[in-house]
Amino acid sequence: MNILILEDDPMVSSITSRFLKQISTDFHTVCAGTIDEAHRLCRKNEFELMLVDVYFPDKTGVDFLQEERARGNAAAAIMITADKTPRTVEQTLALGAVDYLIKPFEFDRFSEAVLRARERISKIQDSGSSDLDQNQLDSLIRSGGRVQADPLPEKGMGAQTYSMVKEIIEKHEDDFSARDIAEEAGLARVTVRRYLESMLADGLLEMSPVYGHVGRPMHRYRRSRK
Repeated sequence: MNILILEDDPMVSSITSRFLKQISTDFHTVCAGTIDEAHRLCRKNEFELMLVDVYFPDKTGVDFLQEERARGNAAAAIMITADKTPRTVEQTLALGAVDYLIKPFEFDRFSEAVLRARERISKIQDSGSSDLDQNQLDSLIRSGGRVQADPLPEKGMGAQTYSMVKEIIEKHEDDFSARDIAEEAGLARVTVRRYLESMLADGLLEMSPVYGHVGRPMHRYRRSRK
């Protein structure tokens, strides 16, 4: 999927690009630091998704969307901005923005927005030239192409992180520790332990203590046999 990032802050643009690579290696991203540059890129490329900031020295992201819609660009757009004014939100949604993220944004919320947009785009592309029936339209409009995620039993847990930890666990045939999963996931051990304890409470995992010579026992986990 071809994605345009319209952002004048190089650091935010770099973080956004890195996040997209974490979500999928199939994403091809192009960055624009100005609205004029973004217009030029849109004339040369066909983007399925545009990630758009609002504040620019000369114009706004709203102006950019208006101008692109006027020339027939129907690419999905996600706003990523510090602008929280109702007027801007209303304008961008009216111009076809499929999500609105407020800076500073977290990876899990960003990932949810991008995956939801990708699902919406895929549903439309999969229909080809065929007309959509009412059921397809209902699914597309009411769900917003929402991707089904694992349930999060505790507030503050990220859907993307939960899914990543769960995916790593499913590859383990034998028992494992929080340290094992933390090293594979690139997360802090205390963070992984929260997700493991949540999965344990849900019956997805079993846990048994392993006693050493000194100190507290080490907890070893394995997938539930139920």
